[in-house]
Amino acid sequence: MISRLLSIAGNTFIESLRRPVFLSVLGTVCVLLSLNPAISTLTLGEDDKLLVDLGLSTILLGGLFLSAFIATGSISQEIDSKTILTILSKPVGKFCFIAGKYMGTCAAISLAVWIWSLVFLLGIRHGAISTAWDNTDGPVLLFGLGGTALAVAIASWGNYSRRWNFPTTVSSLLAAFLALAWILVLLTGKDWSLQGLHTEFATGEKQLGQVLLALLLALQALWILAAISIACSTRLGQLSTLLVTFGVFMLGLSSDALFGGPGQEKPLAALAYRLTPNLQFHWLADALSLGSPVSGSYLLLVSGYTILFSGAILCLATALFEGKEAG
Repeated sequence: MISRLLSIAGNTFIESLRRPVFLSVLGTVCVLLSLNPAISTLTLGEDDKLLVDLGLSTILLGGLFLSAFIATGSISQEIDSKTILTILSKPVGKFCFIAGKYMGTCAAISLAVWIWSLVFLLGIRHGAISTAWDNTDGPVLLFGLGGTALAVAIASWGNYSRRWNFPTTVSSLLAAFLALAWILVLLTGKDWSLQGLHTEFATGEKQLGQVLLALLLALQALWILAAISIACSTRLGQLSTLLVTFGVFMLGLSSDALFGGPGQEKPLAALAYRLTPNLQFHWLADALSLGSPVSGSYLLLVSGYTILFSGAILCLATALFEGKEAG
């Protein structure tokens, strides 16, 4: 069963990277994140806080759209095209099929979030652009833009001369080259002097350690939304899946305000509170703005919540899929 599960997950991951929508969303979010240092200058004295808020919000929204599109493409299209009959005719259970699709979708989302996070971290290192070229960070521009251009150039050459799939190749290269670019930026000061890797993390104002924790929790929120998208796609089309996922996303970020919080919710809202994922557990932008550090134990608790809630949604998806006519 494990081999079949990994096979379905691997195929879903590769197919997701090859979809044009993956590259479109990936590129759009990267462009928006690269523009955040300029947009964050619209506030007075809160540039760095707005830069972090914009970055986390952009990554969450990008992952939301990506999870809905990938989930719909990986399940509903197979149902419509009848290719699912070939898979289910083999000794593959429907839960194994759903879990494999979920794992492949999460892998694709994780790759996209990895790339977006690197662009976001490079933007944090650069800081808000308040005085045009007088305030630019040379290492960030050279290594970041250089790594991106090199990845696009190699992927274009491979697609033209070697028939490599362009979205898959450029995504893989960006994940590697931007990681290398960030390491080089950490080793290089704004004045091009060499420094230790820990130097940027020791800067209290940037809170890089807390930012990394916030990115990890944001990724877990997207894993929950991916499970919801998978469950919706067993019965609904792409637009309906996107609307339901977006609705759950909005409810999850405001569940305490709407339902009163744990132990305080009104009787009629108690069920809705428990059925709606509380994504406020995964949103650390407010804590970063207030300078309130989050411990590793909090990460473990939220990770357990993510696993349990995602598992429950996948069981619901399997139940919905059991009554679905695939033929």
